[in-house]
Amino acid sequence: MGDYFQYGGFNSDRSAIRQESERGFDPNIIYETYLSDDNKYTPIDNNLQQEYTRKDNGGLHNISFGFAHKLNEMISFGLSVNSSFGEYGWVAELVESDVKNIYNNYDVEDIFEIDNISGDTLSQSIKFNDLDFNSFWYQERINQEIYSLTATLSVLVNLNENSRMSLAVRLPQTFNINQTFDIFSNAKYDNGDFTSPEDFTGFGNIDYTLSMPMKIMLATSYNISNLTLSGAFEFSDYSQMEYRNSEYDNQLNLQISKELTGKYTWSIGSEYKINSISTVIRASASGRNKGLVEGDENILSYGFGLGFFIGKGARLDLGSSFSRFNQYAPVRLNEGRVGEIINDKILANISLGLTYRY
Repeated sequence: MGDYFQYGGFNSDRSAIRQESERGFDPNIIYETYLSDDNKYTPIDNNLQQEYTRKDNGGLHNISFGFAHKLNEMISFGLSVNSSFGEYGWVAELVESDVKNIYNNYDVEDIFEIDNISGDTLSQSIKFNDLDFNSFWYQERINQEIYSLTATLSVLVNLNENSRMSLAVRLPQTFNINQTFDIFSNAKYDNGDFTSPEDFTGFGNIDYTLSMPMKIMLATSYNISNLTLSGAFEFSDYSQMEYRNSEYDNQLNLQISKELTGKYTWSIGSEYKINSISTVIRASASGRNKGLVEGDENILSYGFGLGFFIGKGARLDLGSSFSRFNQYAPVRLNEGRVGEIINDKILANISLGLTYRY
């Protein structure tokens, strides 16, 4: 089973055609379907109907081996080796249409560079001022075979009989990826002309390596009488992610350094036992981001729960959690203007569970 995603709507500010034409990859899909000129400029930059679908499939399997040793009453250390392998792929399709017939004029210039002395033509290029554009269709089919290996070093320190602290470092994780792909696209014009899928059809097989940055994990807990307090923090600098052995290494790595930043997760929790009524009270809070320079999303979650001991080895748990998703994303508009998208939503969950130990 895989995930399915679909959206559609009218975008008055930005087109995927314009965005793809500026990416700079060679071959350029928009240029090859005659929607941008020799300078990779396209006049089709906004006011289009967009329809997008994506179906994901496959998954990764994980195998872990661990070793731990107690050095003394205060310090213990451990080592775990983790391997991930499997297949993952998707089929995505995008259609952009000029439903309001805004792009209805074919205005293309031939630009000549002339030698001032001989009068000979040195170069000839095409400049697009306007196009009688109707629609653009794009489909990609990607399948990846993935293998990775990493290790995590950890140390646990018993500060005293009531408190402890742990530090773990996951070493940089390297993914070896074998990817097969098929890409199809075409464009249609108001006069009935169209570029067939054969005008741009990409297919092939590539091998590349993706190196994920080191992750640092810190946790602590404190217990006194019937009260337990805990906290944890994780951090990884996603701007250090790196592609290797790929045709587009330099472009991708430059894009990573510009668009990604540090990714963190934090959490705190507490639990209090009331022995007189055989009840446990719990409260927690956590937060994380996605590690994006622009359009980052901050997620805050709060939880509260009760546990009731209803018999020997049996406990009934009632819990609730509230998560707030807050996202700010600057967007490019027409004429150099910059706007923003702010997403702010709250998700609530209620759970009921029964635990029995024997």
